[in-house]
Amino acid sequence: MTSPLLSSGRPHAARAQDPAVPAPGRRRLGLDAGKRRAGLKFVAPALVLLIILDVAPILTELFYSFTKFSLLKPAHLVGFAEYEALFSDPVFWHSVLRTFYFAGVLVVVGIAVSLGVAVLLTQTIIGTTFYRIVIFLPQTVSYAAGALIWVWLFNPTSGPINTLISSLGGPSIGWLSSPGIAMPSLLIVSLWRDTGYYMLVFLAALANVPTELYEAAHLDGAGSIRTFREVVLPSIRPAMLFVLLTWTLGALQMFTQAYVMTNGGPGNATLSVVLDIYKEGFQDLSLGYASAESFVVFLFCLVLSLVYVRWFRTRID
Repeated sequence: MTSPLLSSGRPHAARAQDPAVPAPGRRRLGLDAGKRRAGLKFVAPALVLLIILDVAPILTELFYSFTKFSLLKPAHLVGFAEYEALFSDPVFWHSVLRTFYFAGVLVVVGIAVSLGVAVLLTQTIIGTTFYRIVIFLPQTVSYAAGALIWVWLFNPTSGPINTLISSLGGPSIGWLSSPGIAMPSLLIVSLWRDTGYYMLVFLAALANVPTELYEAAHLDGAGSIRTFREVVLPSIRPAMLFVLLTWTLGALQMFTQAYVMTNGGPGNATLSVVLDIYKEGFQDLSLGYASAESFVVFLFCLVLSLVYVRWFRTRID
């Protein structure tokens, strides 16, 4: 006798109609919904902190950028007046150019130095651990303390650097008082402070490059430069994205070095955007103008981050 299930040609039809056995699709959707609810419960504290510490200040800053506001008078709406004043301010554009110069040179030179040092320290040499500690050591010093140390080192009359140059017959250099040398001096301080940290990031990435790739490149007859270009660089792209993104955003927000060492001088030669925001907001008490400037910097950093991530993602995938 032929079974009704077999004669129907639809062996799963009866089981799908059975109320004791839920449909596969319905069970899967219910399980996913449960996972989503559980996931939201786990991330809820982080989301609350994110809204309080990040989203709310950004929205507050956006609101005050449309106001004329100082600590001495209540805020009143002025529309886009502060943005119009900002974009017509030559000091703002000068600070933007100086910040771009600082960030561009620091990131390019810093990545080259930190990656080069990391590659050297992956070689079998004596004292590798000692070299890593010494190079990373400046990272343990705060930017303010490090800047004060370098102010003493750069002192034109009694600083050790100029003393050494004078002993060799060279001229005294105004490291922080010369408009053409002040910004490179800040770059030296930043490289000294940050290279060790990003060196460790590259060391970790280099340690995860499969040895099979090196062996394949060796069998293919590739030299050191070709192996580095075609094996190492593609393998460390995620680390490169992290370094490029975090170092660029940090450089665009440069403040402590300029504030402690030069206060933006001489002649605004080291005036960064963030230092200009500080001066407008807390020295001139133009908080509406400073809020507009801050929001413009935030938008630029956001767009730059999206471009970086999209560009690297296409190459990583």
